[in-house]
Parts: sequence; structure tokens; C-alpha cells
Amino acid sequence: MSNEKIGYLLILLSIILLILLINNQDNVEYFQVNRKTVIHKLQLEVKTPNVLKPGFGDFLKGTFSLYALSKKYNYDFYIDISEHPINKNFNKNLPDNIITDGKIVHEFFFGINIPWDKNKLEEEVKKLLDTEENIILIQTNVDIDKYINNFNNYDRFNLQKLFSPTIHLKNKLFKIKNNLNLNEYNVLHIRSGDNNINNQIQDNILNSVDYYIKKLDLNNKKILVLSDSDDLKQKLKHKYNFIVLNSKIIHLGYLNSEDEEQSIESTIIDFYLLCYSKKIYSLSIYYWNSGFSYMASILFNIPIEKYILENTTTN
Repeated sequence: MSNEKIGYLLILLSIILLILLINNQDNVEYFQVNRKTVIHKLQLEVKTPNVLKPGFGDFLKGTFSLYALSKKYNYDFYIDISEHPINKNFNKNLPDNIITDGKIVHEFFFGINIPWDKNKLEEEVKKLLDTEENIILIQTNVDIDKYINNFNNYDRFNLQKLFSPTIHLKNKLFKIKNNLNLNEYNVLHIRSGDNNINNQIQDNILNSVDYYIKKLDLNNKKILVLSDSDDLKQKLKHKYNFIVLNSKIIHLGYLNSEDEEQSIESTIIDFYLLCYSKKIYSLSIYYWNSGFSYMASILFNIPIEKYILENTTTN
């Protein structure tokens, strides 16, 4: 065969390969466009009656559950916090080509006033996946323990990417850890309740905290105290010489703060200080303890001990 014929043959093969590549790319794009996508959307308002607005821990519970279901049912999963002021603290994860404006946000909530079966979330998600909609928006605080408790390091890595802090926030965290010498530390996280956020702490809660501090022998450990009560933090700092931050946090569902932006940032900083700790001791007045500290322990695989605060007097 002459060199000229060989050249024509190579050109012909190149054209065929190019056509196949274009057709394959078209198929990939078609598949991506028509693939089911579920987005966990954080909203400032909720439509469901009698539901408490979800805080950050509640949002994380729903996120982790929907992520687990995305593995099981093979759909793409993202979060959308663009309509909430918390978004300034995180890098965007939602692709630009996904438009959520005008779409219905399906709400599934569980709470004190809503005795909803948590396992129904999977059933409801399956129903939505069977519709003709390719992009489905959900807001939920439901935690499906049987999936969340079985996360592996690959799952944690994927979830950490969804909640990637901005460079600004990373720098602040680095400075705080450096200034307070927080290399290896344990966190005492105390949830005193929504009514006590940044208010004077009640004596019975303080007594119960004292009880657990002595029971857990925390004086022999490097302890950072994080709490929704600044008054409680200061009292524990002076009594036990624990490390505290001079900051006031906020419930991200209500945003009732004079300096909203700073309080939101302080709340997210508290969350990541939980994530970077060696161990978490979580004390809460609520029987479900604290989603805020528990989700941090799940996200970064931090050992956690959970205790319920009550009117326990010290002897």
C-alpha cells in the first residue's frame, strides 16, 4: 500500500473516531441533563404548620440523610444555602447550570409538635424521584440513623466538600486556634436551650453542668467550652479555668441578634472547632441532646459522649 493511501486511511479513521467521540459526548451531556438531582435547600421561612425553624444542626441532619439516600438511589445531590445569610461562610457547591428559582420546595419535618415517622423520608424521596421532574428541592431536618451511623471516610469526604468554608473563615479559624493554643483539645459543648441563648444562665442548669464536669473529671484535660450561653461560658472559665471564646452565637433558624453577620460567623466557627477537636462532651437540656455537636462528630468522625442536663445538685 502506498504512503498516499495510508495517509487517506489514517484521515478516514480520524474522522470516524471524531464522530464517535462527538456522539459519545452528546450522550454524556444528555445523561447529565436528565439525571435526577436532589437539592437540600435551606430557607429562611417554612410552610409546615407548628414546626420550629431549623437550625444548623437540623439542616445538617437532613443533608446527611439525603446524601445517604443519594448513594442508595443513585441521584446527584447538592445543597443550596444561597437564600440564607449563612452562605457567606461557605464556598458554593451548586453548579451554575442548575436553576432552582420558582421550583417547589418539598418540606419534611420531624419535631416535638410533629410526631412524624423518620423512615417515611425515604418513601417520600422515592415518590419524588418517580415524577417527571429532574431537579427536586427538599427542606428537611430528618436524620435517618441507620444510614448516617454507617458513614465511611469516603462519605465524610464528600460531605465535607459540601460544607467547605471560605478562605476568610479558614484564616479566622487558624488564628483562633493559634492564639488559644488549640492543637489537641477536647470540647465541652453545652446546649442550654433556645430561651437561654446569650441570656443569664439558670442556677439549675449551672448546677447540672458542675455535676457532669466533676463526674467526667474534665479538670485533667485541655477543655474548650462552646455553648449557646455566653454567661455560662464565662462562669466556667472563672471557676475551672477552661478555654472559652469571647463570642455570641445565634440560632440560625431565628437570626435574633443585634449583629447578625458576626453572630452567624461565630456560630460556624464554633461548629468547626467541634470538628477539629479530639473528643466532644455534649451536654444538653434536650432529650435528643444536640444535633449541632452530633453532626460535627459524624462529619469528622470525632468521638462523642452525650449527656442530658437536669436539675442535679452537687453533693
